[in-house]
Amino acid sequence: MKLRDKLVNGLYIGIGAVGALHSAAAYQIYENKAVADFMNGYQHDITLPFGVYFAMRLSDSSKPGMRAVFCLGLFYTAELIQKFADIGTFDLKDLLAYTTGTALAIGVERLSFTKNRTLDDIVVKPVVEPNQS
Repeated sequence: MKLRDKLVNGLYIGIGAVGALHSAAAYQIYENKAVADFMNGYQHDITLPFGVYFAMRLSDSSKPGMRAVFCLGLFYTAELIQKFADIGTFDLKDLLAYTTGTALAIGVERLSFTKNRTLDDIVVKPVVEPNQS
């Protein structure tokens, strides 16, 4: 893996960690209770799988599908333990949040690490070129 890829992976892992920390401080940051409730309840459920996916990408060379299955399996198992072991609070919306975080990671990975991708492939060129003076 190239140094650039390792650095970008590290950045995405950091985004996952910072997102989780940010959700813990939601009630101090947001005055709107609905926003604070969402951020505290679900932001870390989205950002943690995102960060774990990229940590797995950094540590092994498995295919994206296998990383996604492992990542979702890890977080789904933790949620099911909450339900059956009566530890914590089971919430079906958490499963949706874990899936969202993993899907977001797959999308970001495809945009960031596709071979031979250039900025011209991502940015839409204007239809009309500006006049050159």
